Parts: sequence; C-alpha cells; structure tokens
Amino acid sequence: MSLCLSEQETIIRFDESCRTALIYTASPKFKAKLEKIGLKPKREVGESAWFSVPKKAVSLKIGK
Repeated sequence: MSLCLSEQETIIRFDESCRTALIYTASPKFKAKLEKIGLKPKREVGESAWFSVPKKAVSLKIGK
C-alpha cells in the first residue's frame, strides 16, 4: 500500500554531540536520490528508510 503525498515526508536530524546526521524518508523520490549518490539505507521498514551521513554533508540552499 503506497503512502499519500502528505505522508511521504523527509526528516533530517542532528545534534551538536554527534558528527553524523540521520535522514529519515518515506519519499520514494528522495530515497532514490540518496541511493543514486551511493548511500545505503541503515534500516528499511516498508517504504521508509533511514540513512546516516556526515553532518558536514548537510547544507541548506535558500532560493531567491
């Protein structure tokens, strides 16, 4: 059973005590992007996946 669009969320979580960030996604598109750049899920449940990345790899780009 596929998730509705509002359930296909992605959450990036990190804190100051750790050097890694945890990415949780239930979005098939975002999961595919992460896998395309070579990341492997640490855990998968149904359509959801958790990835671990170096915190340095997380950046924000603010549009115009």
